[in-house]
Amino acid sequence: MKTIAVIGAFDTKGREFSYLRDRIEEYGAHPLMIDVGVLGEPQFRPDITAVEIADLSGTGLRRLREQRNRKAANDAMIRGIKAMVEKLHREGRIQGAVSMGGGQGTHIAASAMSALPIGFPKVILSTVATVAHAQSHFEDINDTMVMNSLVDIQGLNYLLRSSIRETAAAVVGLARNAEILSLPAGAGKRIAMSMFGITTPCVSGIQEKLERNGYEALVFHTTGMGGRIMEKAIRTGLVDGVIDVTLGEITSDVFGIPGGAGGDRLCTAGKKGIPQIIVPGAVDVLNFMPPETMPPAYEGRKYLMHNTDLKVVRTNIEENKILGEDIARRLNYSTGKTVVIIPLRGVSANDCEGKEFYSPEADRELFKTMRKNLKPQIEVIELDYHINAPEFADYAARFMMEEML
Repeated sequence: MKTIAVIGAFDTKGREFSYLRDRIEEYGAHPLMIDVGVLGEPQFRPDITAVEIADLSGTGLRRLREQRNRKAANDAMIRGIKAMVEKLHREGRIQGAVSMGGGQGTHIAASAMSALPIGFPKVILSTVATVAHAQSHFEDINDTMVMNSLVDIQGLNYLLRSSIRETAAAVVGLARNAEILSLPAGAGKRIAMSMFGITTPCVSGIQEKLERNGYEALVFHTTGMGGRIMEKAIRTGLVDGVIDVTLGEITSDVFGIPGGAGGDRLCTAGKKGIPQIIVPGAVDVLNFMPPETMPPAYEGRKYLMHNTDLKVVRTNIEENKILGEDIARRLNYSTGKTVVIIPLRGVSANDCEGKEFYSPEADRELFKTMRKNLKPQIEVIELDYHINAPEFADYAARFMMEEML
């Protein structure tokens, strides 16, 4: 029988979590009830108490209650629940995890799920699943299934009962059919790649050549969350090599706009010594979604409308100098084989002769700054092709297969 970790505040949401527990049992799994409630005593006896979770955080539950500081309590229980689920998973005591809540409950739940690996069944029923300003909760949850609760997690009305039944069925079904992610003996090597729409021809061309030769390509959509997941997949040993073609998330990080993937982006493979090819693709765009979020400082700049919800501004020479320095700084952590391949005729579908963002001057500044700041051990190869030219994809694929692995 599969065991499902059920994580929640049983002091304020006891009825609702009792219903979830009963449905998990009804569907043939064993619920392991873990209390993260701080305000009062649980409405039923949990398997793992809030006292145990608070102790793991380094701050006792009594002290948290005396402090009456909501943020401090939330942060402490996050530390504790992450440590607990990591321990339970490491010991093989759980085969799935589930939680539900509003903003605060979702924050704790998402933090717990982020401590569990890709491929491990994880489900959250949330009141903020589709709320734009709450999406930061979900940035590090890997492949967690997030369901919209429709109504608040308050009382057992027929809509919430239906959502809880679906949540229980989902996590039990996932646990029964979960596949342990590993590289089977004799399987082809796995190559992580990054992609935007404006680098798709390049990535598709590389992917086709890799797969034709027995490799498996894992393509990540670099929207912020995609880059985070790719770095985590690299960190957890799920790939053998990296062809990082799309670095737009670094542009977002450097200039403080949404869509970044954090300080680890472009660092993990290098630190682990995993062979990597780096292409400075899609660094020419500053993305603003919706368009009205664009700061006044960017007014009058060259831009295009990618669609009705996304306004894209072209980076300029000064910004590309900053980007070149930052990309080089991240790559200089590399301990293994790292090669930078530069497409001299443009870094995206928009940065092409005759297109809106074509700017050889800005590109030259990017390339010059990268070369200047990269450590000598990192080889830089310049190709007189556009990033999306078939010849560029062919070269990158062959170089990975023949020179890197």
